[in-house]
Amino acid sequence: MSNIAVLYLVRNNPVESLGLLQRFLVSYKQFPSGLEHDLIIIFKGFEDDQDLLQKHVEYLQNFRYQSILIDDFGFDHRTYFSAIKQYKTKYYCLLNSFTRILDSDWLFKLYSNLTKSGVGIVGVTGSYESQYTNIIGEPDVTPEKLEKHKKYFNPYPSYHIRSTGYMISADTINNLKLPRFVTKMDSYRFESGKDSLTNQIFRMGLDALVVDKNGVGYQKENWAESETFRYRWQDNLLIADKHTQIYQNMDLTEKKRIAFHTWRKEF
Repeated sequence: MSNIAVLYLVRNNPVESLGLLQRFLVSYKQFPSGLEHDLIIIFKGFEDDQDLLQKHVEYLQNFRYQSILIDDFGFDHRTYFSAIKQYKTKYYCLLNSFTRILDSDWLFKLYSNLTKSGVGIVGVTGSYESQYTNIIGEPDVTPEKLEKHKKYFNPYPSYHIRSTGYMISADTINNLKLPRFVTKMDSYRFESGKDSLTNQIFRMGLDALVVDKNGVGYQKENWAESETFRYRWQDNLLIADKHTQIYQNMDLTEKKRIAFHTWRKEF
């Protein structure tokens, strides 16, 4: 058993989950991690669908892995931490269903930055977007909604590591205050709220780094310059996800608009 676990989430979705798993596994095989680890496949919501579960398992027959079955309740954060309770180790790399590895030694690059002194979390992307600032000026926003978002979210810049792909230690996890993750708002708040995963780590006196495909770790003030998420061409992205792909497919005009919205920087 390694002291590092890579947890990949497979959600029961008859339309796309098989394709997403296959795409992830192709990238996982193509790009060596650079570090010994245990691959843990989290199957979420398959308790009543054994036929579909078996189809997923068939894709994995040539891979060394362990699986954890989680019921289809709550959101991704709850699923990850439920799996972590079942699989004890020292470090966890958490990857959502849409992730696709883009470069070799990806796990080594994350781990070597996470284990630097004073670092509490590393991610493949980060953002400054604020749920509160985003709704200011919306034509249909109510005073009640605005006040609720002001209570739960910091204004821009709201520094947060995006949960699509990140690495964290068990020691840090044990010091987190976790919500129940019952509502979508619970997940939003844990992602980028005042009591988010990243903000809790900042309050521990630890840093949050974005790591690019060259293995460089960026402090929060320089996340845009990492060119990993919604900035320029995302050329340094280490692991792709659904939203990095959406940005990649935009035309130049839309890229410039989204980049400025995310970072307040010209393209």
